[in-house]
Amino acid sequence: MGRKFFVVLALSLFSVFASAALPVDFNEQKWNELVEQVQLNGRSSAYPNGVYLSVGHVSPSDETQDHQADYLSTVGFFDDQSNYHVDHLEAVSETWTLDAEKNWHIDQWIFVLSASGDITKTMRREIVRTQTGIVLKLDSLPATAEESAAHWGKLLQEWFARLPLSLW
Repeated sequence: MGRKFFVVLALSLFSVFASAALPVDFNEQKWNELVEQVQLNGRSSAYPNGVYLSVGHVSPSDETQDHQADYLSTVGFFDDQSNYHVDHLEAVSETWTLDAEKNWHIDQWIFVLSASGDITKTMRREIVRTQTGIVLKLDSLPATAEESAAHWGKLLQEWFARLPLSLW
């Protein structure tokens, strides 16, 4: 809950730095499978902007060590017949590194995506926080459309490689 809240808060507080189109090697069939798998396997949480169904992958799984944390969420709503409808997706990619003072340095990318996979917003931030969760530094970093597309393309291929999803 703590990290997810932090991500949702981040999306509501920070400005957009870049947007980009689909990666050149975009695979629509795999994209549709990925979205379906997130809906089937995602943990549900409700926020004012919609119902999130989220999956995550942390590597290595020992979060006390340097690690990569990736999250993918569908954001949508349930209709009066309990059918879930995807409005958009959000992807978060974080590289966590401990410094000499044992504070976490987090390189965070946040992508807001259309249901068809287009990047509509990209945010990149540098966060420094203590191991108890106190944020010492929170800076927005510039990201060009090309950097955003390259990072999303790499992250998307990593998500495709994880299919079928059985995460968390």
